[in-house]
Amino acid sequence: MFNVVLNLAMSLTESSERISCGAVLVCNSDGDDVTLLDTDYADNLAIMDNLKDGLQESTNLLSKNVALAGLKIKSRKTDCMAIGKWTTQHPFTEANTLDINVEGKPIQQSTEFTYLGHKICSDGSLDREFDVRIRRATGAFNQLGNIWKNRNIQAATKIRIYKPAVLTILLYGSEVWNTTKTQLHRFEVFHQRCLRKIFRISWKQHIRNTDVLQRAETQSIEILLGHNRLQWFGHVSRMPEKRIPRMLLEWVPAHGRRSRGRPKKSWLKCVQEDAAGFTGNSDITVERMIELASEGEGMAWNAAINEKLPWCRPLFRLKIRPTQVQVSNAHLKLFIRLLQPEIWLILPQKRISNLSVIFTLKHQDNQASSHGHHLQILNLN
Repeated sequence: MFNVVLNLAMSLTESSERISCGAVLVCNSDGDDVTLLDTDYADNLAIMDNLKDGLQESTNLLSKNVALAGLKIKSRKTDCMAIGKWTTQHPFTEANTLDINVEGKPIQQSTEFTYLGHKICSDGSLDREFDVRIRRATGAFNQLGNIWKNRNIQAATKIRIYKPAVLTILLYGSEVWNTTKTQLHRFEVFHQRCLRKIFRISWKQHIRNTDVLQRAETQSIEILLGHNRLQWFGHVSRMPEKRIPRMLLEWVPAHGRRSRGRPKKSWLKCVQEDAAGFTGNSDITVERMIELASEGEGMAWNAAINEKLPWCRPLFRLKIRPTQVQVSNAHLKLFIRLLQPEIWLILPQKRISNLSVIFTLKHQDNQASSHGHHLQILNLN
């Protein structure tokens, strides 16, 4: 109900505006520009505009419309930010000072704030976000210290805990990062420090990083991060061209001018370097990447980017009826009964010569072992 009220308030705000037109994404010659006024997620709302007066107008109208439903915007819980190269320097210049208020109460202008778990900086840099990622991942790793020190738990089990409990926190939101070599090195150092602590490897042993990754059966942060970026790129490439994420894929600002010096590496440039490393084609272009990601619902694209990850091999599907599966495990048998009348199994393809091999830990004829659950496949459709 809250989301319905908030969406209605934003619709009324957009229809009543006279000055504000939102943040202009694409300028068309016919005057029908593509703009973005707000981004909503639950009770988190961000309003954007290219003009100060337009931003103030949107704030006033939104405050008026939500008041009809008994809601109120709290100025102390609201921040405003000017995005630009020099907006992090205090005091703000006149051009970068917003002076936005809600019902006469001023809103604090910040150079950084947290939105949906991300640390957003006014100059567009990611260093503060990386500080937060490493700090939170370190906290999660230290909370599981008793597991890492327990000698009764196998190292393989510890790695299976480490990946979802620590790596997911470290790489949260990494799909949209544009990283440099220096920034990647910070993540690699953290990754190696955690793995060496899990395997009880001292720095005195002089074991190479590649050997540690091979023992853990995982990849470097550079490959994991590149995989996340390529997956997101493929997903966005298959969107209709009118969708905002698809529109922003090759978006270039139509205002301002670039300052002297080498420009910052863009996200698309990072994705292009990732694609060159994963596909082995150093001359791959963005147009070719979009073409590959759009063909056949991205099956070939996903197969290419999953090849380097041991737990993301190319997938195939088997359609099996519950009456055709004999299971010795009671819990798995109950799970299969709940999936009447048929099951779709997504199975990893690892050293597969034919479809009779499933979860190839070991296989004999038509039997297979899957993490302790023994399945006997009688017939395949």
